[in-house]
Amino acid sequence: MDQKVRTMGSSEGLFISIDGPSGVGKTTTVRALGRLPRDDGRPVHLTCEPSEGRIGKLARDLTETVTGTALACLYAADRYHHLTTEVFPRLEAGEVVITDRYSGSTARRQPSRKSPR
Repeated sequence: MDQKVRTMGSSEGLFISIDGPSGVGKTTTVRALGRLPRDDGRPVHLTCEPSEGRIGKLARDLTETVTGTALACLYAADRYHHLTTEVFPRLEAGEVVITDRYSGSTARRQPSRKSPR
């Protein structure tokens, strides 16, 4: 019986997220992790959230002045754009994608306040 075995050398990508509070070394960790697959000849893409795209830059610029639902919408729009234009295509190409922040950090940045009615 033939069986297909999935290995690191397969065409499937791998998504790794490093989350945590500001200043704990996420970016340093992402860079260090990025070297490991490269050493094995695997293509690696390092990214971050908010992304370096126009929506991500806007969200980053407004983090201190925009709050609540408006900020959450900016993060959601950036995540959607980031995933569809950058992350998913690279995963489909078999790359390792390592991101500095993802859903854990997004949840942390959003205060748990109820929206006004």
